[in-house]
Amino acid sequence: MTPRSKAHESAVVALHVIAVPPQTFLETGNQFIQESQPIFEEALVTGKELGVPVIKKSVVSHNIPEAILDVARSGKSDLILLGGTERMFRGKIKLTIPQIVMEHADCNVGILFPRNSMEIKKILVPLGLGEHAYRVRLTEKLMTFFNAEMTLFTVVKDEESVLAAKETQKEAVKLLNREARCEIEIAGSIEDAILKKSKDYDLIIIGPSTEWVLHDVLFGSLPDKITREAGCRHVHPLSRG
Repeated sequence: MTPRSKAHESAVVALHVIAVPPQTFLETGNQFIQESQPIFEEALVTGKELGVPVIKKSVVSHNIPEAILDVARSGKSDLILLGGTERMFRGKIKLTIPQIVMEHADCNVGILFPRNSMEIKKILVPLGLGEHAYRVRLTEKLMTFFNAEMTLFTVVKDEESVLAAKETQKEAVKLLNREARCEIEIAGSIEDAILKKSKDYDLIIIGPSTEWVLHDVLFGSLPDKITREAGCRHVHPLSRG
């Protein structure tokens, strides 16, 4: 369930893809559709509590990423939110489901890595040197929904980079219709500084590695380390626009 949906007065499509082997007829998966209904119960209850419409959808497919993309396109979705695990960033030879979806999606894609805590009152938004407008606007919607505070956090390597960091944060604040705390830290390790800072927050909204100029790839060392070690829940909004 995404608070963004309520903020935009839109609906959530709760999608369950039933995967069957390529050599198997798709019809064989239909027997599992009814059995999958309990999966939707929590989403329906949560949607009712939050006042957000939830549409159930089960799909049988030989290809999970393709099924997700087909549903998103047919429903003209503006955001695909995937559940994540730390293992998804480690595929070196075979692309993972989120990587395939991100590469081919016509809309924004986010990955949620949940933690045990349900309360969200403080949101950390690390800002690198790349595009961050979508993440900042998304966080503003979450702030409104949860009545939370936002901190824009930039890590630089030396004093000479502080001015550029201030300009980056200044541009981000212009995108907001409310106040946000801005903090800059000089540190030798971006990852370690963010991880240390995250201990005081309930949610991190972090972009792909390309924003941090660490690797010219979609999933790199910064998201990987955050995924493995962050003590709070975190979202990777991998915006295409």
